Amino acid sequence: MVLRRSNAHLSRRAIRHFTASRPVYEKKEKKMMDMQLDDLLVDGKTIGEDFDKMSAATRPGAFVQKVDRKTGQKLPGDIEPPDLLDPTYRLRGGFMSTFGDWAASEAVRWTGKEKNGYAIREFMKKFGAYKERETTFQFRPIGVDKAQMESIRTKLKADAEAKMKAITVNGRPEIHMFLSGATGFIGQELCQRVAADDDVKSVTCVILKEELGKFDVDSYAKKYCERLDIPEAKSSKYRFVIGDCEKPNLGLPESETEKYKTTITHFYHLAASVSFEDPYNYMYGKNVQATQYALEVASKIQNAPGSKLVNGIFTETCYIHGRNRDVDSYESALNFPNDYYNNYYELTKALGDVIAMEECYQKGLRVIGCCPAIVIGNSYDGNNHGDRKVVSAAGNAFGRIFEELQKVPQPMRWIALRNIMAFPGSGNVTMNVSPVDRIVDGLAAALRKPGATGERIHLGCGGLNTGRLCELYAEEIGIQIAYVNPVIHRLVRRPILKATFGMIGMGKLYKRLEVLFNIFGGYAEWGQPNHVLGNDVRLLGLSEKRPDLEQVLRLMCRHNKWVQEWGVVRDRDEIARREKIWKKFFADLVAKTGKKPKDITPAEFNQAVKAAKLFAK
Repeated sequence: MVLRRSNAHLSRRAIRHFTASRPVYEKKEKKMMDMQLDDLLVDGKTIGEDFDKMSAATRPGAFVQKVDRKTGQKLPGDIEPPDLLDPTYRLRGGFMSTFGDWAASEAVRWTGKEKNGYAIREFMKKFGAYKERETTFQFRPIGVDKAQMESIRTKLKADAEAKMKAITVNGRPEIHMFLSGATGFIGQELCQRVAADDDVKSVTCVILKEELGKFDVDSYAKKYCERLDIPEAKSSKYRFVIGDCEKPNLGLPESETEKYKTTITHFYHLAASVSFEDPYNYMYGKNVQATQYALEVASKIQNAPGSKLVNGIFTETCYIHGRNRDVDSYESALNFPNDYYNNYYELTKALGDVIAMEECYQKGLRVIGCCPAIVIGNSYDGNNHGDRKVVSAAGNAFGRIFEELQKVPQPMRWIALRNIMAFPGSGNVTMNVSPVDRIVDGLAAALRKPGATGERIHLGCGGLNTGRLCELYAEEIGIQIAYVNPVIHRLVRRPILKATFGMIGMGKLYKRLEVLFNIFGGYAEWGQPNHVLGNDVRLLGLSEKRPDLEQVLRLMCRHNKWVQEWGVVRDRDEIARREKIWKKFFADLVAKTGKKPKDITPAEFNQAVKAAKLFAK
């Protein structure tokens, strides 16, 4: 496969032509475009970073220590959050390191073999490259050795088995769940799944007061079940309580959590921020502090007299392993990555995993650590509850940009497509993504798998080639995406584009595109981690056959085009209405054609949707 190489520059003449003749968009269209591109910011926060005001408990030094890479000796000095990010070190490397990065990326780009990139990096060390990485970092030790860990894990599994047996009546367990993150993508899918599980007797969901809107908790629970198409007969098992995961006791009254001590059998903590752009302080609160408070509540429940708690299921991400070039990332251990982290999302989720495993092996909390890959819509019709984050956000942005650019006359459209739709990275690497149903398969299986206690489990599908990803975008959306050498992008192309967009009055558009550049630069560049899978099958009993990621990506594009209208449709009730219609339409189309979804061509599919007039009210 040959990937189109992007221009790393815009000629002055082209810039003048584009500036003089760019169209004037109607305010409504521009607002919709801005709204769509804002999805790339995910949580949409603009929060200033002030490391000096951080307490010692929240600084990375509370979890991470600096060491000499060769000797392993602990080194003095403060550790600031940016010190732990890969982009920080790429900007500190000096000329020889920068040249080495460029040459290594080119070697991988054209040969498709990462070993050639590693060889060039090693060769460049002879010329003084990469000296700045003589120091590295380690997570603070848990405090138990391997033999002790195995002994503790064996006991915890036995205790979980005993608790599971205690809640089993007439051969069936009576399960009562606590769930944070019920309104999130994975949380909604999990609630939808357990609705049909007769062993699950109740699900208590913590929710922010702001999320209730005009409803009280009882009315919201009813509306929530309607959106998820949960039958009325099953809706009574769902109960919502107002709380805040970033506050002690999860923001719940003591009288509320007191009830859990003799009722809750499974404690799920899914609440998190998945923003790739927000600063450390904000992400720490969402992904570390909230995890700490959830662990404390779970511990209170487990240690109470008469406790029925079998397990606490805590979700992190496969990317807690960061950028581990040339090193497999195993489920059995979390080591600080050789090439650091891409963003504060990965870093703070890793810190959350550290404190969860400490709570497990130091204090005996029965924990199952589930680490999903980057999540996308389900594998049978693409429904995603209106998700507009990460991969969906990128797909929506591409779709919206492509539609908007159709209104732009040539040659400006060609200039924009050649320069906007080129991203830092390589077409020869894999991005670890997974449909939400595979992830929920694992989370739901954990209800009945006490033997998974004390384990970390990767919930993924093995990855999708980034070159193939671009081909799928071209086939499904019609937009051609190219990769450009990340070093050229950072040093040459990015500043030129920033200046150009500022000159033509489109600085806001560039700011959002910069987020896309960062996503691709972090996850499409060579040297991606290899997340070793297996515990999902061995411990949770999932099928060895994993979903077809090519089909899943096609379904995501088709769903987001027609159901979300590339992110324009956002109302939850309208999304829910459309997804119910979409689900039936998709099942009928597959039955009618006798084809797998991925074998139905985009043209054939689009024609069928138009003919059906799906979403007319």
